Amino acid sequence: MNRKGIASGVLAVGIAGLLSTEASALECGDTVEPGQRVQLEADVGPCTAETGGITIEGPATLDLNGFAITCLVGSDLAQNPTGILVVGERANVKDGRVLACGIGVEIEGSGRHRIQSVEAALSGRDGFLVLSHRNVLKKNVASHNQRNGYWVFSERNVLKKNRASENDEFGFRVAGDAHRVIRNEAYHDAWGAFFAETYSDDGPSKYIRNVARSPDGEYDIVGAANACSNLWKRNEFTSASLSCIQ
Repeated sequence: MNRKGIASGVLAVGIAGLLSTEASALECGDTVEPGQRVQLEADVGPCTAETGGITIEGPATLDLNGFAITCLVGSDLAQNPTGILVVGERANVKDGRVLACGIGVEIEGSGRHRIQSVEAALSGRDGFLVLSHRNVLKKNVASHNQRNGYWVFSERNVLKKNRASENDEFGFRVAGDAHRVIRNEAYHDAWGAFFAETYSDDGPSKYIRNVARSPDGEYDIVGAANACSNLWKRNEFTSASLSCIQ
């Protein structure tokens, strides 16, 4: 094939990729199914316990496109549904907000999901709840949630360049093994900026160049007794519960 033919072929593939993203007015209770690439064209909600929030089943992509998924504002936000429930494998959620839901973004399934540039705020429970393995959370924001900004279980998750502020418990609460927690920032979270706990034998987690500033808590960084098995390097903080934390 000559160069002109190659260029035409590349252009055709590019156009096909663009057309595969569907502009969509999702409604509360909808599911983005495997193979779909959906881009919001408006806010979604308010979602209630009866409707549920939005589910994305990977492999699929949900581009919030700067819009928000909101839940009903009432006296008990913890009774609201999860704003975005991520299941399956290799789902991608990006670029928007989830407001006033029970949990902002709940990450389940087989893992290997990617959540980027999503703000979860005013949740009745946690901003981001991670229950599966090998996910990447990057450049997200969790603020003013009634429990933790990020509550991470399982193994081998990557948290990089995320921010937490003014959550009612911890900014980042991380349990499990072999996580990489790198260049995150937490400010003014009530119980502390970071809490770290290890509970199995899959290898140490790495906490590198994070910023922890939570003057309302007893410590900026709190480690369970086994947290010294992790690698702590070049983190910025005023106080920590364990001398091994650096």
